[in-house]
Amino acid sequence: MELQPVDFSLRAKNQRNVVAAVVSTAGRRKSATALWWIGFCEGHAKRNRRRRDFRRQSRSLSYGVASGSVQDDHGRDCSVYGYVRRMKFFLTFSLACVAAALAETTDENAAVLRAERDGCVAYLRGDADGIAKFLTDDYTLTNSKGEITTAADDIEDAKTGSVHYDVFENYDMKVRVYGDHTAIVTGKTKVKGHAQGKPLDIIVQFTDTFVKQNGRWRLAAGHVSRLKE
Repeated sequence: MELQPVDFSLRAKNQRNVVAAVVSTAGRRKSATALWWIGFCEGHAKRNRRRRDFRRQSRSLSYGVASGSVQDDHGRDCSVYGYVRRMKFFLTFSLACVAAALAETTDENAAVLRAERDGCVAYLRGDADGIAKFLTDDYTLTNSKGEITTAADDIEDAKTGSVHYDVFENYDMKVRVYGDHTAIVTGKTKVKGHAQGKPLDIIVQFTDTFVKQNGRWRLAAGHVSRLKE
């Protein structure tokens, strides 16, 4: 007897009816073949349903993640938009901190160089009070001969006029600031004038160490090496 086409998309209840009809109307071998096809198609249909359910859940999850409707157990936003917002805030905050630090460092560098230039002006004018404000009380200078002079020596030279400058200029200066209270300046100084009645025309390489006292940068120590007589 020829088997009739069977609709294998039927649910389990209908498939059991089909199985009974096949067994009653067909031989054992054909019945076994029909049962195998029914089982195969039923398993295939279940796999297709699982795939559809998975795709449906994936689309739902993706939509929720993208639309901001997904939260973790603590109520925090786990969506893509939420992640982007958090990263944007973190990056903005980090850039703001870096910009503030750079701005503060730039301001301090400028303050140190301004103090250095103000000191040059005080020496050029023979301004004893300006020199006293520029130098710390325990200031020392080591010159190219290995001699050490103090703040009191420089202030006295300005008061008596024993040292007179026509040129006192710093250039090629570079500054490094360490923390809030220490800075080092390197550069060259061109000096021209008279010292103890003798002409003076030299260029020196200097290293100055500054400290910040009461909000003001002051020169605490210096070292010079003569480059040109």
